[in-house]
Amino acid sequence: MHKRQARSAWGVEVSSSGIKAVKLVLKGAAENDFVLQACWLTEHRRLLNQSANDSDRNTLLDETLQVFLKQPQTRDDVVVLGLSDWMVMLKAIELPPMPRAKREAAIAHEARHLFPIPLSDLAWKDAMFEGAEAADAEKRPLPLVYAGLRRSLLKENLARWQKMGLRVSERKNCADYRLRRRVCRT
Repeated sequence: MHKRQARSAWGVEVSSSGIKAVKLVLKGAAENDFVLQACWLTEHRRLLNQSANDSDRNTLLDETLQVFLKQPQTRDDVVVLGLSDWMVMLKAIELPPMPRAKREAAIAHEARHLFPIPLSDLAWKDAMFEGAEAADAEKRPLPLVYAGLRRSLLKENLARWQKMGLRVSERKNCADYRLRRRVCRT
């Protein structure tokens, strides 16, 4: 049996104060032909940064996420969950002008020095700003943002969310400045 591809998706942003979500629906056949159909907001019982410990913060987050997932309008939709800033380490740097061939090695070298934990313990990604691929890009400094998340924290959260009925896609796309994971309802 072939499952029908979803024509709508929720983009969910987790913040210290609550969960904000928007629902986009495809209008036509084109990938970028969509409309905003709904918005949703709920606050945590208290701010996440007022939690006594990680367990308390996880409980608050899970309670709010459960409220969202119980809404009838979320059934059969893809849910894309953006990880909160308190989970993700962000570092902005600027590399000096260099040939494109040397960029990848320089980016990896900088990443080893930016994060306070070994890269092997980190899920990380870099993102170049607009203009990085311009014809004269080798002659200009290259602004970058690095986003990193401790692998153990990522696995722990994904396991909790899967128990809540979410299915985690293995996509590793990081087009935004934050490290994101695609999480879908089963």
